[in-house]
Amino acid sequence: MPRGSPVCMLAVCVVLMNGVDSGHAQQAIGLRPSLGEGAGTAAPPRDDVSSTDDALMPPPAPESASVSDPRFAESAEIPPPPPGGIAPLTRTPEQTEPAASAIGPYDPLGLRLGAFRAYPSVEVAGVVTDNVQQSASDRQADIGLRIAPELRLQSDWVRHSASLNANSELVFYGDDTDFNEHSADVTGNVLIDVRRSTTWETTGSYGLTQTSPASSEVPNTASGRRTDHTFGLTSRLSHRMGRLVARVSAGVRYLLFDDVSLSGGGREDNSDRNYLEPSGELRLSYAHTPAIRPFAEVRYRPRIHDRTVDRSGLRRDSHGGTVAAGVEFDLSQIWRGEVALRYDVRTFDDPTLDTVHSAGVDANVTWRPSQLTTVRWTASSELDESAAIGVSAVRSYTGAVAIDHALLQHVIIRATGGLAFNDRIGSRQDELTFDAGIGVSYLLSRKAEVLARYGFTSFETFKSDDDYIENQFTAGFRYRL
Repeated sequence: MPRGSPVCMLAVCVVLMNGVDSGHAQQAIGLRPSLGEGAGTAAPPRDDVSSTDDALMPPPAPESASVSDPRFAESAEIPPPPPGGIAPLTRTPEQTEPAASAIGPYDPLGLRLGAFRAYPSVEVAGVVTDNVQQSASDRQADIGLRIAPELRLQSDWVRHSASLNANSELVFYGDDTDFNEHSADVTGNVLIDVRRSTTWETTGSYGLTQTSPASSEVPNTASGRRTDHTFGLTSRLSHRMGRLVARVSAGVRYLLFDDVSLSGGGREDNSDRNYLEPSGELRLSYAHTPAIRPFAEVRYRPRIHDRTVDRSGLRRDSHGGTVAAGVEFDLSQIWRGEVALRYDVRTFDDPTLDTVHSAGVDANVTWRPSQLTTVRWTASSELDESAAIGVSAVRSYTGAVAIDHALLQHVIIRATGGLAFNDRIGSRQDELTFDAGIGVSYLLSRKAEVLARYGFTSFETFKSDDDYIENQFTAGFRYRL
């Protein structure tokens, strides 16, 4: 063998070993193979890429709430404002699906339905009340069964979004079945990103509520509650031009009032209360900073009743307008919401009905002093209809506050309070309602929850004997997916 042969063989072995190691290195770090190794073939899948469903799985339960779970940090870190000035139009947190890291150990995972994720739940509880008829003089206690189903549906589309929120409450009493309670609320929303600076949003809604016989709008001889239905459809087009955002809205509402059965026989016909309310709105907002956006808006809302003349011989059709000015704010995770001052005016077709005016506040504010506590405050004012003789309209003012506090990861306390005042224009029979409550939820798992609540209601009228007080206690179980 020539003297150079061992050297040549050693060099060949080194080259071959380097080639093998290079190939293994490419596979280990997920690099695309070279053209010489197979041009046109797909790269091997990366082990660190998970599917959509896997991305929604929550992290393992933290060992310590104060260290591992960011929801229970005592103070929230304020993120810096977005670079480059004004941020593009974005969806609200309710319109986006949370990331896997934001899902807590007791949050429901939901069900995958194609491009949507559904979050169903149902609550079954026992109810005890000391005044089932909400009567001032004939207080009667009763026991009932409360069933409250709920469904939240959210899309996970990349660009557009769609959502559905539906909930209902049914209370069946054992003795006084005429005063069974029913309520429902359904809202569907579709948001389309037409362009980077233009969005089109359409919202449809249905609401079912009930009015107590203690109200001045329901006869004292009613044998049960009056049921009211509200149907709504609104479409909004928003466009951003630099710091200015313009929004044009058009919508329609239809309010339907059921007849009321009377204790002495017969029924009260409420078809003269039914009305259609088209609406148009223009809103301009200016992004003074990414976190603060003052705005002004103007609305026009006529009301057209099913019957031209009501039970009192009055023509209740009217024309109404609203001007409002306020501010939207999004101060990181601590403060977020909207507050506005508004002024309403409404004129009626019947010359005997005076033009009515109203000034009020609209607000929807969320305050998170810590990751353990959330405070929500809402307020609204409105000019509502009336069918009473001598009453042009009703100025309605409402306000409510809800405080949620997590004692532990699985123990949540909620305290609520609300105030509603109805100013019946043309009558001194105004109404004031105060309600308060406190409850606790004990989370057994992602799917199971035990809860208990206590509620207090005080109703007062200023020119009648229909005042009443009610205490109600509820305890039960909630199951969710």
